[in-house]
Parts: sequence; structure tokens; C-alpha cells
Amino acid sequence: MTDFYVMESGSDTLKGRFQHAVVPSRTTSSADSSRSTLVGWRDPDQEIRSDASDHSFDVPPNTSCAPGWVNVVERRPRAAQRQCRTPSLTSPTSRAAPGGPAGQGSLGRPPLVPVSGPPPPGAPAHARGHAPDRPSGGIDHPKEAARKAFLSSPGLMAVKQHMASVRDRDFARLDRGPKTVYLDYTGAMLAPSTLVERHLSGLQNTILGNPHSVNTPSADSSKLDDDARAAVLRFARADPAKYEVIWTANASASLKIIAESYPFSSKGGMLYAPDVHNSVLGIGNLAESKGARVNSFGFQKDTLCWDLDCMRARLGEKGNHKHGGNWLFVIPGQSNASGIKHPIGECIARAKAAGWDVCLDAAALAPSGGLDLSASTGVDADFVALSFYKIFGYPTGIGALIARKTSLNKLRK
Repeated sequence: MTDFYVMESGSDTLKGRFQHAVVPSRTTSSADSSRSTLVGWRDPDQEIRSDASDHSFDVPPNTSCAPGWVNVVERRPRAAQRQCRTPSLTSPTSRAAPGGPAGQGSLGRPPLVPVSGPPPPGAPAHARGHAPDRPSGGIDHPKEAARKAFLSSPGLMAVKQHMASVRDRDFARLDRGPKTVYLDYTGAMLAPSTLVERHLSGLQNTILGNPHSVNTPSADSSKLDDDARAAVLRFARADPAKYEVIWTANASASLKIIAESYPFSSKGGMLYAPDVHNSVLGIGNLAESKGARVNSFGFQKDTLCWDLDCMRARLGEKGNHKHGGNWLFVIPGQSNASGIKHPIGECIARAKAAGWDVCLDAAALAPSGGLDLSASTGVDADFVALSFYKIFGYPTGIGALIARKTSLNKLRK
């Protein structure tokens, strides 16, 4: 089967592409845009939607495609397509001046092909006349049918109703006065109204004392503290026998503890990802001041994905130093710059196998529910930093350092 590209006349702009052939639908006067039905239509950056269904494509009025005509360019070899998503028009003939070689357009492209004329090479028999008959209203592609079924499903409708009730109950302030669209959830979560009300009620109806004293109010405080630590470990799916929770002001304060307490020296080093939080750079500064080797790895070319080959090579540098020392690998669970969730399980496993301790900045990851320290995930981090106001908004000024108990022994104040 042959693919053809629909090009905007007079430029290199790819308008779309179709499979097999163009068949006539209707034409309008030259003052309007023309409309032709394409068989197996697909957008420039999508796979083929269908081989048999008819899809419509509007030829923009500002192109030179006359009604009933489209400009087509036959597909290049597949190997060339892998290097460039759009058709390359840089061959010598494609740059011919107006009046160039016979059979070429003003820019060296194949001439306009009439939709009513002979079909392009490889076109099926049904493309020689009119579009295949279809039921009134058209035929939905399977993906489109599935999308419509999903949008009208009772389950989705129930979710929408639930979300609407949550908004009305907990975030009605967004609709008071000028309506506000709040998107900064990586920075801070909006505090739900019911959370603030329940906390206020708890303060007004309970008596809590210093958790380090021996009396009923203190015992109540101690129980609440223990319950909260257990809840954090459940949230992170962390084994209570292996991990401990240390309360901090926020994720930055947790990372500050690591910076000031990790035993950096001239015998060890630190490696960090290219999209870490600024607080991690502070760890690097303190590590360098103690003589440690501090390095980072970058992104893959033209992407925001980590260069894993570079990361593996940098992790392997520890093997060149046989005189011991402590080595710390610091990465975010989710990019603080792009929101990309990197393959942290694979990266941590590689680092642990090479003998590195791992510090995971989960400040951006935890609010999305992606923090999982269970053994099955391979996210075997030694230290995990997070901020709770990014998760539930209130109270502010509370975070945690989730630390492996065996790794806590390394920290020195």
C-alpha cells in the first residue's frame, strides 16, 4: 500500500497524509475552500486511523489547491521517515525554480493530481470512482467509538458527579467572585475546607500536651504522633521495620539534613540529576567543601529524558576509587522542571548495585500518588524527602525525611 502526503502548495508545510487515494466528495467555487474525502486519513504525527472509513480534510482557502484538486507527494522509504517526521523536499529537483523540469510544480514537487482522474499507484479499485457507501451519519473509527463509549459510561459520569461535589464542598472559594483556575499543584495544594474545619474542631475539643511528658494529654499527643508516622509509611508503602519518619519543615529542610549530616569526604562523591530541586545544589556545595567529587549527568539530545548511558558511566566511576568513602546519588522522583516521571526504579537499582547511597526528592512525585518504597518496585532509596502541604495544603510548614534505618547510622551532625 502506498501513502501520499498532502502538502500546502508553495511551502514545505505538511497538511496531512492519506493511504491509497483521494476520492471526490464535493467541490465549491474557487472563492471557498475545497473539501475532499480522504481514504485512510491520518494526521502528520499520528498512525493511520482507518483503511476503509472515509474522513474529510479541508483544504485551507489560502492555498493554491483548486477545488477538486490536492497536492500529493509519494511517501519516501521507511528508513528515511524514521529520521524525519515530515517529507524531505531537499532533493535537487525539489528546489527547482519556477518552470523547472517537466512534470514538476513551481517548487519541484509532483504536479496537482485531479481527484476525478486516474488513482495514484497502488490505489484500491474502489478509489476509481466515488467514496464507498456508508450509513447515514458516517462510520466511527473504533478508537472514536471507544472514546464516545467511555465519555458516556456510568462510571465516568459517577466520577464527574463526585468531583463536582468535592469542588462544591471543599473548593467553593474558586467560584466566589472572579472564577479562578488553579494549576500550581506542584508548588502547593489548595487546602480543602473540610480539612481545615476538622482540624479546628480537633483543637477546640481535645487537650494535647507535650508528647515527651507522662500524663494523659501528653499520652494523647504521643499516640497522634505515632499514628501520623504510621500513616506516612503506609502512604509511601514503606516497610515500618526498615524505614523511619523524621518530621521536618518541608522537603528542602529534609535535604538540608542530608547536606549537613552525610559523611562527605575526599574519598567519596556525589552525583545528581539535571532536573533536581535547587536545594540539591546546596548539598553539592557542602560536599565540595569537604573535598568530595561532585558531578551530574544530562538529558538525552533534544529531549527532557535523562541520558541513562551517561548516568551509568558516572555511577561506574566509583569503581575507580578503591579507598572507600561514601557516595551519594540524588535524583527527583518526578522532574521539578517538566513533570516527567523518570525510571527511578531502574536508576536506583543501578546505583545500589554500584555501591551508592540514594537520596530521592519526592516533593513533586508524592502529590501524584506515585511514591512507592515497597520491595517490588525497586525504589530502594536510603533517604526520601517530601513536603505535605504539596499533598493536602494544610497545615503548612510540615514535611518529612523518610530514612532507611540502617542508613541513618551514617548521618553525623
